[in-house]
Amino acid sequence: MEEVRRGYKPLFFPAAIYWDCIHPSRQGKRDTLPSPNNLVHAHTFEHGWKSFATCSVSIVDWNHDYPGPTFKGIAGEELSLIKRITVGVTCTDRAKRPIQATGYLFDKRLNFIGLIEFRYFSERMAKTMDFDVEHFALPMSTTIQVRFQVGGGGSPTVPFPPLISSVFIEVCNQ
Repeated sequence: MEEVRRGYKPLFFPAAIYWDCIHPSRQGKRDTLPSPNNLVHAHTFEHGWKSFATCSVSIVDWNHDYPGPTFKGIAGEELSLIKRITVGVTCTDRAKRPIQATGYLFDKRLNFIGLIEFRYFSERMAKTMDFDVEHFALPMSTTIQVRFQVGGGGSPTVPFPPLISSVFIEVCNQ
């Protein structure tokens, strides 16, 4: 019997409303959109692609997205659509706060197309989550950068900043 995986249906924010929804304090400004960096090439398998990257992302400022690895989608796969994205995050945090993960999406030319909310990770929560994204009609060639932030405030910086040490991603068309 095939294993049934429960997937979350994440929120999607298209690039056209990025500044209005994600950074309302900059509403109406024409700043440049996010761009990918530190490309990690994926490995193909029968139903998609997957990749793993070590990193050292320390979240020192509240409510600020810190870029993690950028996973390069498989070129030439514009006709096949992504049905599921699995994300795994390894982190350490003495305060055991939830760390918000967001997927910044780029097309095959590395133009920003929007972002997906990947929920939260922490030492007390699941290390890997599945996301059902079929309804977004994203091609398998989509490049995904995972970014992290800790929400809150009070002190000028995050006390005992959490550290993200690795990220795993699997993108499937089944």
